[in-house]
Parts: sequence; C-alpha cells; structure tokens
Amino acid sequence: MNYFILAVVISLILGLIIFILSGVFVVKENMVAVFEKLYKFHSIKEKGVYFLTPFLVRRVGYYSKEIKYIKMKFADKTIYLKYKIDDFIKFHYAGHCFQETILEELKNTTFYEETILLYADKFGVKILEINIK
Repeated sequence: MNYFILAVVISLILGLIIFILSGVFVVKENMVAVFEKLYKFHSIKEKGVYFLTPFLVRRVGYYSKEIKYIKMKFADKTIYLKYKIDDFIKFHYAGHCFQETILEELKNTTFYEETILLYADKFGVKILEINIK
C-alpha cells in the first residue's frame, strides 16, 4: 500500500513539473511571437524567456524582424522588393502570406507599385525599396 501512495505522489509531482515547464516559452533574438488568450489576441513578445499559462495562452505566430527580399519575374518586368514587417498583429491576422498575395495580385495588373503599396498597408508591412526593371 505504501508503494502505491509513493507512486501516486511521484506521478503527481512529475505531472506538475511537466505542466509548469509546458508554459515556458523562449523567443529568440530578431524574432517576435504573437500570443492569443482564449482565441483572442493577448500579446506580442520579443526576445526573452516567458511563462505563459498552459492551455489558456498559446503562441499563434512566430515572425522574423529581419529585412526580406523578393524578386518577381513577369513577362515584361522584373520587380525587386525589399520590406520588413512593421505591424506584427496586422500581419498575423491578415493571413501572414504577403509574398504569395503580392505575387498573385501582380499577375493581374500593370500598376505594380500601387498594388504593392496597397497590400503592404493591408498586411502591416513597411516597403523599404521597390525596383521595377
């Protein structure tokens, strides 16, 4: 009987330790994490170690703060785009597929710069440079 109680106590302690450790989250340098609490936006965290309530708060996005480059070739033009994410909340909830969206939309237009700027605003992206050749 004593071994049974000891096994139960050890199991409870190990379970508690695992539960607590499951709430620890690390955000690396030059990264940003988006968190939701009960399926609604909760916070944005930058570099550091955080404790989040398990099963209540969850990470829904993990994005780089670095500058990104895109090269898009079309029949008559080549577009070089340099950008970075400026508003991580907007970027996440807009679908976080800026590159794919821009590529699809530019196939159907000749107003390249205007289209890029329009979608950059929708996605919370800051355009640093546009070169159309």
